[in-house]
Amino acid sequence: MKNLIVSLILLFFISPFIYSQSAEQDCEKGNYMLSLGKFGTAVQYFNKALSEKSDYAEAYFGMGKAYDSQGEFEEAIKDYSKAIDLKPDYVEALNNRGKIYTNPLYPAYKSTAEQGMKDYDRALEISPTNGDTYYLRGAAYLFVYSDREKSLENENKAIEYNPKLKEAYNLRANLYSMNTIKLLFRLIQDNAQESDIKNLINDSLKAELQKGKDDATKAINIDPSYSSPYVTRAAINMIFGDYKSSVADYESALTIGVDPTIQKLIERNLEFAQSKANNQ
Repeated sequence: MKNLIVSLILLFFISPFIYSQSAEQDCEKGNYMLSLGKFGTAVQYFNKALSEKSDYAEAYFGMGKAYDSQGEFEEAIKDYSKAIDLKPDYVEALNNRGKIYTNPLYPAYKSTAEQGMKDYDRALEISPTNGDTYYLRGAAYLFVYSDREKSLENENKAIEYNPKLKEAYNLRANLYSMNTIKLLFRLIQDNAQESDIKNLINDSLKAELQKGKDDATKAINIDPSYSSPYVTRAAINMIFGDYKSSVADYESALTIGVDPTIQKLIERNLEFAQSKANNQ
């Protein structure tokens, strides 16, 4: 009888520890499946972890990421929100929920963008030097509110606090150059002459474009497999009249892989740059 009582006491105290360990292991497996892009399997592991530990914020967060990666935004929001309820200072969950709320691909973003900005603000109250949050808030200011100045302020902060954040360099490169690049693409569509392109810029714009080119180069140096800054730098090189460098950057971007929605545009720009490079 004494041994039975001792066993029951041990079971009472040890069982929660065993379940917790098991939940952590399943959560780790879920995160590993996420890294492999096996989102359905990841969800299964996160659900298993939650069946063992129902208040496991990290498992809800991981499940949110799995749904988020598949474009199942409503499910992702539910899981991110649950993670935040369980762990109110969960900066990564606030960032990810804010990213959905301010994503123009999210059908309800016009009505949720304000809440997304509040998520970013809350994340920065908790972690004032979080470069990722500044980057995401800067992107929202640009793509939701069309506020270039506030976007630039946030990207500057993102880079100050995280000098290795390639996405912030790439976005800032676009902020420096986007208006001029839009004009360039329009000229290319209209079969512009080289003189038309040269007339695009004055000395002030040249300085801005050079900043953009420098930022695109920094993003590429951080991650040479990141295609977006090659596209930006290619366009800037074209404006500067350096068609051979432009061709090399467009070819690199296409080799790495680009967003299918802009592939045709990039191929057309590459064709144009090649025709000009052959005459240099």
